[in-house]
Amino acid sequence: WDIDECRQPTQNDCDDRHGFCTNTEGSYTCGCHPGYQLQSDGKTCADIDECLDNNGGCDRECINMDGFYECACGTAYYLHSDGKTCLELDECDTGSKCEQICDDRVGYYECRCHPLFNLSPNGRYCYGNKCHPQPIGACAVNTTGAENCFCDQGYRLQPDNSCVDIDECAEGTHKCDVNAKECRNTPGSYDCICKVGYSLSTAHGRRQCYNIHECAVNNGNCSQMCVDTEGSFYCRCLAGYYLASDGKTCININECVRNGENGQGGCKVGCRNLLGSYVCICGDGYVLANDSVSCQDKDECLESPCDHNCINSIGSYTCSCDNGYALDKDGHTCINTGKHSLLQIKLAK
Repeated sequence: WDIDECRQPTQNDCDDRHGFCTNTEGSYTCGCHPGYQLQSDGKTCADIDECLDNNGGCDRECINMDGFYECACGTAYYLHSDGKTCLELDECDTGSKCEQICDDRVGYYECRCHPLFNLSPNGRYCYGNKCHPQPIGACAVNTTGAENCFCDQGYRLQPDNSCVDIDECAEGTHKCDVNAKECRNTPGSYDCICKVGYSLSTAHGRRQCYNIHECAVNNGNCSQMCVDTEGSFYCRCLAGYYLASDGKTCININECVRNGENGQGGCKVGCRNLLGSYVCICGDGYVLANDSVSCQDKDECLESPCDHNCINSIGSYTCSCDNGYALDKDGHTCINTGKHSLLQIKLAK
């Protein structure tokens, strides 16, 4: 009958960390988990560097990691929700320091002032003949007495020259990405609240939510393997272990209890549980057969345990001595009795 080499890690050479074993008739084959590739030895799994193939499909930067990869955009761009495309960042919308008007450029921004105001040497603030300034805006008057008023970013000028907050969330003008679960309006601005498993970037005006690599910190508290996924992660166990109800701890499987119709791990006689595996065992005088589950008689005589003669029997053996010798009480040693046969004496003469 076929031996299932995949049942016990000790009976196959497959990579049990990044791969798996598939039993076949009379043999077995090894495979690899996504993100890994089977090597020429047919057993080892190695990380696939997806960045070598068309830059991983990334617009700009491709960062290879163990078992997966990520796209990145660098300065002045941010990653689209497709995880590959880079979009130009609007620096004016993501925290510019302009006091009045901001003009977005590729990779930078420039500040301008409203009419009747002049840009200060620092290129950020505006100065002029201001009249009745308000906390969220200012006005300037020209020589004819005409006023020109403006509001700070995030506010809208009203007919009475007052400023009211713009609710970007309600108007749909916010820049929160698809990994944000909520847009929350604030005076003069808004906050993006990320989904579980995502973290708000400190760059790009805190508008982009990025996947948290939980496995990078203390292995995600997994006792064995941690597998990162988009927005989450999960723990995985090596062959011969199962994941406990806490989703993190790997517990040794007692195959001797779990496997086989009558327990004993499918062993015909006895079973010994090991960490991550198990072995079938036999009683004294028997050895494990080639199928690794059955027991067959051990021919102890092949090991020459007797001084003279060895007679094998099922599950045991006996020793005997040549003529003129007696078997010692240890059952193995032959002691000379001095009583040889007449034929032996004549031959000796």
